[in-house]
Amino acid sequence: MHADLAQDELSKPEKLSRVSLAELSQPCCTAVQIAIVDMLSEWGVKPSAVIGHSSGEIAAAYASGAISAATAIQIAYFRGMVVAMDPSVRGGMVAVGLDRLRVEVFLRLGVVIGCENSPSSVTLSGDIDILEVVTADIKARYPDAFVRALKVQCAYHSHHMKRVAGNYAAMLQHLTYGAPTIPFYSSVTGELLEGPINASYWVQNLISPVLFLSAGNTMLGNSTTPLLLEVGPHSALAGPIRQTVKASARTADYIPTLVRGADAASCMLECTGSLFQRGCPIDFNAINSIGKVLVDLPTYPWQRDGHYWSESRLSQSWRQREFSKHDILGSRVAEVSLHIAVEQLTLPSRADIM
Repeated sequence: MHADLAQDELSKPEKLSRVSLAELSQPCCTAVQIAIVDMLSEWGVKPSAVIGHSSGEIAAAYASGAISAATAIQIAYFRGMVVAMDPSVRGGMVAVGLDRLRVEVFLRLGVVIGCENSPSSVTLSGDIDILEVVTADIKARYPDAFVRALKVQCAYHSHHMKRVAGNYAAMLQHLTYGAPTIPFYSSVTGELLEGPINASYWVQNLISPVLFLSAGNTMLGNSTTPLLLEVGPHSALAGPIRQTVKASARTADYIPTLVRGADAASCMLECTGSLFQRGCPIDFNAINSIGKVLVDLPTYPWQRDGHYWSESRLSQSWRQREFSKHDILGSRVAEVSLHIAVEQLTLPSRADIM
C-alpha cells in the first residue's frame, strides 16, 4: 500500500475513512505502531521485553529487532490482502467478558475461542450463524456479561484462515527475518520465543488462537518491576492487561500511548511524562528541540505582581468612549458629569430658527 494512501485514510473523518477494511487496517495499524516505537526510541525509551496481541505481534517483532520496518509493513500488508483477495473467507468475532472455562461449555462446531485475552475475557471466532447461537446462549446464562460483536470482515484465528494459509506463506517467503535481540513473548506459543521469527511463524499467527493471557503471565513471572506500555492507535488492551496483572497478584503499572478520540501529540507527551514519573530515563532535549531564544532580556527578575499599563482616567475614557461625536451635541467631556452637562445644554427654539 502506498504511503500517501495510508496517510490519506488515517486523516479522513471516521465516517468517510475506509481504514476498517482489512487491506488498509492491517498496514495502517502497523505503521502507526512502528512510528510510536521509533518516536519513543528517539526520546530514550527502549523496551526490555515485548509482547503482541494478534497482528500486534508484527510491531512487537520490529520493536524486538527481529525484523525491519519494511518487512513489518509487508507482513501486515500481505495479512490484510490475503483475506481481501479471497471472497470465500467469511465469519465473525465476538468479545465476551467471561473466563475460558465458563465459555467453553457453550462452544459448538464452527466456533472456537480465537483469543484468550485475560482471566476474564475471551474472543470467539467462527461462522456467523453459529456465533449468534453461542452468544445467545451465553447471554441467557450470564445476562450481565459483556458480549459484543467485533467490527471485522472475517473470523481470524479460526478454521476460516486455513483457506488462505498457503497464499499467505507464499507471499512471505521472500522477506528477510531474524531473531529478537530482546525477549519476545509469543502469543502464538504463550512462551518466550527462542530463535528467529520466520514466515511460518506469521502463518501460525494468523491461524492459531491468541494466547495473550499465557504469554502475559510468562512475561510477568520473568519481570521484577514490570511497567507495561501499550503501543497502538488506542488503548484496546487496557482492560485485559489490568485483569491479568490483578489475577497474577503482581504489581505493574499500565500506560497507554494513543487513546481513541484524544489528541495524539498530547497523548504522547502525557505518556512520556508518566514514564518519567516512574523513573524511566527520558531525553527531553529530543522532545523539546533547540529553538531561537532572546538573549537581551533584562537581568533582573520579572515583576509579576503589578500592572504593566499605566493610563490616566481621561485617556482611558477617550479611548473607550461609548458614543462617537454628535453633530449637534458634540463629544462628552470626561471632566464633567453627564448630569451637569445636560443641564447646561441650551437648544435653539423653533422661533429662533425661524
